[in-house]
Amino acid sequence: MSLVLRLFSLLLVLLPVALIQWRASASSRIEIHHFPAGTLKKREKVLSKDWVWEVPAGWELGAAQSMRLATYRIPTEGGVIELSVSELPGPAGGLLSNVNRWRGQIGLKPLDSLAGQIKTVAAPAGEVRLVDFTGSQDKRIAGAVLTDGSGSLFFKLTGSKAAVAAAKPAFLAFVRSLRRGRP
Repeated sequence: MSLVLRLFSLLLVLLPVALIQWRASASSRIEIHHFPAGTLKKREKVLSKDWVWEVPAGWELGAAQSMRLATYRIPTEGGVIELSVSELPGPAGGLLSNVNRWRGQIGLKPLDSLAGQIKTVAAPAGEVRLVDFTGSQDKRIAGAVLTDGSGSLFFKLTGSKAAVAAAKPAFLAFVRSLRRGRP
């Protein structure tokens, strides 16, 4: 094995494998976060896909948390809010049960049906289903879910009504950038 190949192999081992960040030009301030398949584990199962998305300017990658691929802190005029990104195998209990769990987190009652509650947007990775609910005590959740044959990817934007409203255009652009592959 050549010395260059050995050094490259050593470099790959020493780099943090959970996240590779690439910044476009300084003027665009777009970050692309890449989560390689097999680098993160959940409940002893290795994630099966490579996910890539474009992170809007000003969003900060937060500390790692269990059950999450990523957490972003998003400054708005209404305060700093959080976006959580999670992947679960299969349908993860179904869209209705996950939406009802989110509704419970902001003090809303569960729904019997999602009729009239779901909007969709197209992303390179597939159709993404969107929900948006305002609960008690000025809490709001805007969520996005992509489900394919092997798993479900969840994006949950949580904060005050005004802060989520301010971040929603960037959140939608973020969701529309979701794709599989490498940066």
